This record gives sequence, C-alpha cells and structure tokens, in this order.
Amino acid sequence: MPDLAIMIELADYYDIDIKELLNGERKSEMDKELKETLKTVADYTDIQKQEHGMAQKRNLMS
Repeated sequence: MPDLAIMIELADYYDIDIKELLNGERKSEMDKELKETLKTVADYTDIQKQEHGMAQKRNLMS
C-alpha cells in the first residue's frame, strides 16, 4: 500500500476523495447532505420567484 501522504496528495491533485482513489472509481451518487442542501436551495429559489411574481401583480393592480 502506498504511503498515506502520497495518497492524500494524489487525491488532492485529482480532486477526489481518498476513498475514490482506493476504490479506483469516482462516486456515482451525490452525498445525501449535498443533495438535501441543493434541494433546499432550489425550493427557496422557487418560493422567491413566486413571491416576486405576486408582488409584481399587486403593483400592476395598484
């Protein structure tokens, strides 16, 4: 097994996790935490768009 310091440098160089380096393949799935964060951001963006649209309608009616 290679030296751990070399593995860390390789993982950093290729922008991968050490686990991916050891497994010999990239992760195919998104981390659950990252997926939840992105879903929350998307939901927030949708809410903001809806609120902005409602505000524009109110301004037009005034």
